[in-house]
Amino acid sequence: MVMEKSKVVLLECYDYDVTKLKKSLKKGLKLLNFDFSKLKKSIFLKPNLCLPVEPCHHITTNPLVLDALIQIIHEESLKDIVIGDTAIGSTSQRNPENLWKKTGLSSLNCERTLLNDLSHNIKIHHINIDNLDFPLPISDDIFSSHVINIPKFKTHGYMMLSGCVKNLYGILSGDSKKLFHKIAQNKTRFAKLLLEIYNKVDCKLHIVDGIWGIEGDGPGVKGIPKKINLIALSQDGIALDHILAEIMGVPSHNIPTNFYSEFNKEILLLGDPIENFKKHQFQLPLIDDHQDRIVEYAIELKRSQIYIDRKHCKICGMCVKNCPMEALKKTKNGIEINKTKCINCLVCMETCLHGAVLCKRIPLFI
Repeated sequence: MVMEKSKVVLLECYDYDVTKLKKSLKKGLKLLNFDFSKLKKSIFLKPNLCLPVEPCHHITTNPLVLDALIQIIHEESLKDIVIGDTAIGSTSQRNPENLWKKTGLSSLNCERTLLNDLSHNIKIHHINIDNLDFPLPISDDIFSSHVINIPKFKTHGYMMLSGCVKNLYGILSGDSKKLFHKIAQNKTRFAKLLLEIYNKVDCKLHIVDGIWGIEGDGPGVKGIPKKINLIALSQDGIALDHILAEIMGVPSHNIPTNFYSEFNKEILLLGDPIENFKKHQFQLPLIDDHQDRIVEYAIELKRSQIYIDRKHCKICGMCVKNCPMEALKKTKNGIEINKTKCINCLVCMETCLHGAVLCKRIPLFI
């Protein structure tokens, strides 16, 4: 019996010049034998627009990658294109106009391209994980289209990697992202939730913006910009996440979504050698213990704790508003954390635009 192979294309691309991006993307699409004109439905581009921050911070998918891709799609197809995502955090951070402007999408001058905040035509899709109900609010605009997933290559303090699977969490509307952290309570259930969402979406293609990525305590402003010079493509997002883990220098099963995907296909690498992207070791999130993922889940120890950097805290209350466990509160002395309520989901760190929420290591044995 011949094992099914998943193609992953890795291409060197050194800057966000649209002409160079188009050349790289066209090469990758040719290696995958992917043709946009063969798609029957409309096309929905799902970038990573997790926070209203400028592209120079390298936290969100660079708009010039979208610009180059849209030009290619319009050359191959007459289909209209929709770009959509929802930011994490409170209502003020999710303000669509502010999000489009800050992340550079408003400046895109692309015909037949619409912006969609995924707040309309919502239907609830129930999934069950460990006898817990997760009511997923997802716009039907996702299911009426072929989704092209365009994540940013970033470390993630909770899931280790913000890649193809994690990026689709952004299709959920409203405050559901906050709610589901509260329901899940731990990495295991949260990883399974991400995989359920991934399996629901008809993603025809995954394109990773890794020209600049994030290392360290990503995926937000506490992460450190890292030049990787990578554009990666695949029709199999889980296979691509496995390769991103290898580039990070992490055992693939140490990425929770990789571990629970039970991926058993052979990966065929095309394009440039993977060694070209492994020249500089990734600084991993502090929460990582470099141990076997099975051991970590079995022990279920809290290996890190969050704290507030008073020098950078503006007492804006964004962390308080977005904590799923209501473990933070404003006081006259600043933000205080109830450690007994905290589940180390790191949503507070992700949503803080001032980099005032930090993570520190605690000993395994005291």
